[in-house]
Amino acid sequence: MKEYCDIFAWSYKDFKGIPPSIIQHTIPLIPRTRLICQKECHMNLRLQLVVKVKFKKLLEAGFIKPIKITN
Repeated sequence: MKEYCDIFAWSYKDFKGIPPSIIQHTIPLIPRTRLICQKECHMNLRLQLVVKVKFKKLLEAGFIKPIKITN
């Protein structure tokens, strides 16, 4: 991966000339439907820390953003 690091997009700025509608993923929700909540998934502490770091990087890069869903 280090050899080819220049071909990966590390932020939205790297997507020059590509409309956001092509690279953004959305999940359309049907109005007035009941959301299904799943039980929390348990993972070991070491893996939790790794996941937390990855989420933080994605948030800081602007690749993901928190949303509020109200029903």
